[in-house]
Amino acid sequence: MRLALNELYTDLELMETILRESGLDWTSVRPPRLTDADGKGTYRHAVEAGPAANAIARADVARAMLDFVTDRETFGHAVGVSD
Repeated sequence: MRLALNELYTDLELMETILRESGLDWTSVRPPRLTDADGKGTYRHAVEAGPAANAIARADVARAMLDFVTDRETFGHAVGVSD
């Protein structure tokens, strides 16, 4: 997968490097394939890891992003989210 999407992954690595060096409080959310399904209102997440599943509803990613705004454990980290 990395070989097929090399340019995308290179851009993501650059973005996260810029964030890490910014001195700001930030959280980078890494979802897998986004779906238009109804949100479940729940999600799994892992700090400094990729998503555990292969899809998640957009509504659940939005819920996670709102939760992470006040979750200091996610500040300064990339967080994988999935169903």
